[in-house]
Amino acid sequence: MNMVHSSQLTAHSSQLTAHSIALIAKELKISEAIDYFENIKFENNNRDIKDVKTIGTYDFRMYDGGVERALAALCTLWVSMGYKVILYTLEQPNAKDYCYPDSVKRVVLPEPDKLEERLAALEQSLKENSVDIFVHHMTAPYLIYDIALIKNLNIKFVLH
Repeated sequence: MNMVHSSQLTAHSSQLTAHSIALIAKELKISEAIDYFENIKFENNNRDIKDVKTIGTYDFRMYDGGVERALAALCTLWVSMGYKVILYTLEQPNAKDYCYPDSVKRVVLPEPDKLEERLAALEQSLKENSVDIFVHHMTAPYLIYDIALIKNLNIKFVLH
């Protein structure tokens, strides 16, 4: 996607890749990016929620907070229900992390200031792990770009 000026951007989900989303992030203010992505019609294959096997979930770390503690409990619950869980964070695992099952695969993403690297790593991992639904636990400026990428991959999205 060549972007010369934001007025020349057109909304096509088939063009969305980690690279193109990063270019949009550089070209548009966050409010413009929201308007841009709002006009995209993402594919919906009408997958039944009962067909979910793998849950991807994200928070920037796994310690020192109520959301992090709740996420650790959710990971435990989801595993007990038979789901495969992929946990995405910005920080490496450490001794302060709340406990969650060993079967939970942890993927450490690049920092949001390296948006293209971050989106590319997220895209690759989502595909490799066949994530069916993604539960995001952060409201941050990069959230809109995560949503665009995940929805473009036809993965159900929940903001918790």
